[in-house]
Amino acid sequence: MLIHFIRHAESASNLTGTVTSKMPGTGLSALGREQADKLAVHLNLSEQDVVVSSPLRRAVETAERLVAKRGCQRIVLEELREFEVGELEGHTDQQARERLWAAWPTWLDSGQLDHRPAEGSESGREALARFRTSLAVVGQLGLERAYVVSHGTLLQLCLTHDCVNVPTADTEDRWIPNTAVVTAVYDGTVLMCRQWDTMTFGASV
Repeated sequence: MLIHFIRHAESASNLTGTVTSKMPGTGLSALGREQADKLAVHLNLSEQDVVVSSPLRRAVETAERLVAKRGCQRIVLEELREFEVGELEGHTDQQARERLWAAWPTWLDSGQLDHRPAEGSESGREALARFRTSLAVVGQLGLERAYVVSHGTLLQLCLTHDCVNVPTADTEDRWIPNTAVVTAVYDGTVLMCRQWDTMTFGASV
C-alpha cells in the first residue's frame, strides 16, 4: 500500500508561531487555503481515493480542500492529532518552540522515547503508539493508496522513527513544511519511505 503523508497547510497558529495541540485548533490562513488548493491540483485525486485526516481544524480544512469536487471519501482519525504539548500550549516564544524541537534528537538520536519535552505533554513512545494505531486502521482499508493529513511534530517523529530506511540523525535536515508530502510503502508491518518531500530514498537503509 502506498501512503502519502501530508502536513496540513499553513494555519493561523503557524502565522503567529504558536505552539498548540489543543482541539479544535485554528483553521487555515489565507495562504494556507491557497497552498491546499494548489496541492489538490497537483495530487488530482479521483473518486476512488481516500483522504484520512487528524480531527484538528487545520488538518480537516486541508483535507476538505483536497477532496472538494472530486467525490472521494474523507475519514477523520483521532490518533492523527498533533503531538500533545502540555504546558507549552499557547506559547509563542522562541524558547517554547526550541524546547519542543530539542525533543527530536532526544527521541531519535538518543533513543529516549519516554522523554516528555514539557509538563503534561506526551512522550515520544505514546505518540508513536497512537500513530501506529492510525497506520493499522489505514492499512485495513485495503486500498492501493491513501492520503493522510496530519501535523509537523507527529509526522517528523513517527515517520523518521518508523520508516526503516530513513536515518534518525540530522532530523532538522528533513523538516516537513506545510503541505509537504512524504510517500511511503506500508505492507501491514514495515513502513519504507519512497519520497520525503524533495528527497528520494532507495529500498535499503
